[in-house]
Amino acid sequence: MTWAPLPTVTVAGVDFTDDTVGSVTITRGRDNVYADPATSYARIQLVDLTGAGLDLAILRDITVKVKDSASADVTVFGGEIVNVSADLYDPGIGSNTEAAVYSVFAVGPLARLARRTILAGGRPAETDGERVAAAVSDGLATAWEEAGGSWSAQDATATWATFDPDYDPALIDAGVFDIAALPAADGGYSALEVATNASNSGDGLLYETLDGRVGWANANARGLAGTPIVVPSSAIIAAGTRSSSDAADLTNRVTVEYDGGAVTSQDSDSFLTYGVWERIITTQLVDVGNAEDRADNYVARHAYPTINLGTITIRLDAVTDDAVRDDLLEVYSGSPIYLETLPVTIGMADLTGFVEGTTMTLDRFRAELRLNVSDALLSSGPVRWSGVAPTIAWEDVSATIDWDNARTITV
Repeated sequence: MTWAPLPTVTVAGVDFTDDTVGSVTITRGRDNVYADPATSYARIQLVDLTGAGLDLAILRDITVKVKDSASADVTVFGGEIVNVSADLYDPGIGSNTEAAVYSVFAVGPLARLARRTILAGGRPAETDGERVAAAVSDGLATAWEEAGGSWSAQDATATWATFDPDYDPALIDAGVFDIAALPAADGGYSALEVATNASNSGDGLLYETLDGRVGWANANARGLAGTPIVVPSSAIIAAGTRSSSDAADLTNRVTVEYDGGAVTSQDSDSFLTYGVWERIITTQLVDVGNAEDRADNYVARHAYPTINLGTITIRLDAVTDDAVRDDLLEVYSGSPIYLETLPVTIGMADLTGFVEGTTMTLDRFRAELRLNVSDALLSSGPVRWSGVAPTIAWEDVSATIDWDNARTITV
């Protein structure tokens, strides 16, 4: 059966489907493994053929859904409208029409964190996960002023899950590293800045879910990631696919600054081949042991060059495997991915990595998905036995594997 995305755009509970929806572009995540995540955004065209006008307004909730291979709706964007414009449709010289094309620009929940100030009273020392949870829950919470300033103004049947549906504590991983206390500040702190600083200090990743919530993956998440999405090279558009090796990925001496000072880790063998490549990482870590772990892990990932693909583009309507297409529709920042049987001319036969960011461009009948992909070695590091599933036996591992290419071990 031929697949078509057939998008549905829903604004404040009202569906726009069929000929009403024009083009849709959705961007989320980050450009590469070193960047901070940016808020997701969607550019949507809605066509008013009747001239009756479309009921759109800024700050209304908006979702975008597409059909999967079984014709079930899958949410691919959730956020709020921040800009609406309308252009009259011009059918030609001497003609007059009331039809219009509406351009809608919407953003994801990280944008709300950026405009909220929180924690004026400070926070005690705590784990990175606890700090991120505090920032996200306070930043996405409905303010007292927004709630009408009275309990009597609220729905008596409301729960925390329905009152502030953009926050889900289950999406915030447990903490791994200890973060220094945050002092009181009269003006408070940017919720996004607090969350980002804690996330970066703990080597984690803030991300937005497809349905418009904020999650956080801790430093261990990638090393324990589940089964990757396997994408055959036949699904990848050749144009724009490029491999590269960049000196920016090389660091063989790193200094991690923490609340009590600084520590340094290095790889002396790498010095002999590449010279000294240094980097300073500033964190809010409070414990010297945590800082040493951060430094050791960073050097283990970056002491030697890697080959990266960077960006790949996939025509979802040309993918022949329904299961692969459905998995790609739900890909997110941090999804494990495996690209197999790549042309040897780009310097690798396959790539085990992670999705850092995505851009989906679609209309009623076709969809392209651009993935910003990083080599798993850059963010999960070499395999450590503590991260290998206890069910794996030596006979399950390739006989040709060695420690230089043992980036992941799966059954």
